[in-house]
Amino acid sequence: MNVQGAGNQQAWMKVNHVELKDSATEKPVKAAETEITPPPASGDEQGSKGVIRLLQAGHFQGVADVRLRINFHDELQQVAAQNAANDFEGASTGLFDELTAKLGALGEEHGLSGQAEELAGDFSDDIKQLLEEAKAEQTPLSTTLSDINSRFSELLESLQGAFAGLAAAAVPQEQDATDPELAELLDDEGALASEEQEPALVAADLEEAPTEETGEEIAETEDPGLTAFKTDMQELEAWFTQSLTSLHGDVTAAAELPPLSEPRGNGAAYAKFLEIYRNMNTVAESTAAQSEAPLDELNAEV
Repeated sequence: MNVQGAGNQQAWMKVNHVELKDSATEKPVKAAETEITPPPASGDEQGSKGVIRLLQAGHFQGVADVRLRINFHDELQQVAAQNAANDFEGASTGLFDELTAKLGALGEEHGLSGQAEELAGDFSDDIKQLLEEAKAEQTPLSTTLSDINSRFSELLESLQGAFAGLAAAAVPQEQDATDPELAELLDDEGALASEEQEPALVAADLEEAPTEETGEEIAETEDPGLTAFKTDMQELEAWFTQSLTSLHGDVTAAAELPPLSEPRGNGAAYAKFLEIYRNMNTVAESTAAQSEAPLDELNAEV
């Protein structure tokens, strides 16, 4: 009898049994580990972004379209606002370049070339920094527009101050052009003439009193340059306000969702969800209107 062979066979069977047992116990452990591993936290976020992209593309129809717009209403509002702000940053470049050109022309026409160029440069740098900060901080577009209006009001005030300083500097030169001795002589002659003509002047004043002009009318009549400057400033203000309002409307409209699709089959459910959706939009629009400053209210006194 081969005792050694029998012993080896028993040993092999024992080892094989242990290996099979270990292998059988490893599979449930690995399966359990796979089951308890949570999915990535960003899965829901990625899914939301996917739904929003499909809504923006007009993929859903009927009740599904309205329900998803309700479910993702806040996210859609945020995405639309951010897209409008990003589009405004790029689209506004042409507007501010044109403003710089208009400021240069206004400065040359009214003798403010140096001041207008400097003010235009400062304004351009200020707006550039403002837009960069708004993008980094995701500032609402309505707030950015309000800040731009404030900067533009300050620009108009600075231009008005520069022109007033230029006009004031010209007045002393006209007064100093008269020789002091000649001026004293003219004053003496004027005093003598006024004493001789006083009765006649009093009578004339009484007859012509109703035709006196106000100080403002006299100032405009005596200084046509001031009138022209004020007109140009008013035209510049109106142009910028209208252009900024138009640009705001364009970028906002471009960021809106496609029109709602028509109901398919279940008209009652569609009408129910549509009413909810419209009420949500009404509240959102009312809130935005309260927080947004009107674009045409620039506080510059021209």
